[in-house]
Amino acid sequence: MWFLEIEKKIFELVREEQHIWDPRSALYSEKSLCESLFDEIAATLQELFPSMQSGVGGKD
Repeated sequence: MWFLEIEKKIFELVREEQHIWDPRSALYSEKSLCESLFDEIAATLQELFPSMQSGVGGKD
């Protein structure tokens, strides 16, 4: 099922960005950095899975 593919990719992309999930990271508390990283992840997901574009991004 393609939802599983998307879920796996989300976990993979977030895992690569330690600042998002690891409170021991010096940049963990940098809200604007984390928002930027999530925006990048959303853009990557939109490129990889164009059929889900309306469900990603959430800044409407």
